[in-house]
Amino acid sequence: NRLQHANLQTVTVKTPNGKVRLTVSTSVLKSPEFASILCGLRPIPKSWLNKPFYDV
Repeated sequence: NRLQHANLQTVTVKTPNGKVRLTVSTSVLKSPEFASILCGLRPIPKSWLNKPFYDV
């Protein structure tokens, strides 16, 4: 069996409340929506701040 590993990057975003570390795929890094959040034009969505859990 061959396992596929997602191409993930850890990004640190500075917010007014402090720094937030997000693990995102490289395709998300190139998106205009993510770029507007990084530069501070838009707030970080609340769903992004929840820790992921993998209930298998």
